Amino acid sequence: MQHGGQPATPATPSSVDISTEDEPLHFRNLAEIYQETSEVELALDSEGEALLAELEEPTCYVEAATDPEWAKAMDSEIQSIEKNRTWTRTKLPAGHRPISLKWVFKLKKNAEGEIIKHKARLVAKGYV
Repeated sequence: MQHGGQPATPATPSSVDISTEDEPLHFRNLAEIYQETSEVELALDSEGEALLAELEEPTCYVEAATDPEWAKAMDSEIQSIEKNRTWTRTKLPAGHRPISLKWVFKLKKNAEGEIIKHKARLVAKGYV
């Protein structure tokens, strides 16, 4: 409110062009986009491997448990949780549901793309 009980009018920045003569926005569909793009061919040695890097990380415990590197990473995470007393086992109060957990797996790589560490984190699904 301005002095005198009158509502204040918002200031319009001088750098903003609010003319109505601008052309309307045009949204393209996928067919138009595909017509203007060309197919990319990848060399099988390096570029293809980079695209498949995501497939190297397991998506669930069952996949990770069969690999000794991932099993070692999961053991390390459990030891860290116990050492830091991050969680404590308790009895569930009546009428409450437990919060479920999930494993998250990530490969850490150096600048050359070589794997330097298998990292596993056990996280609570608190959003459920």
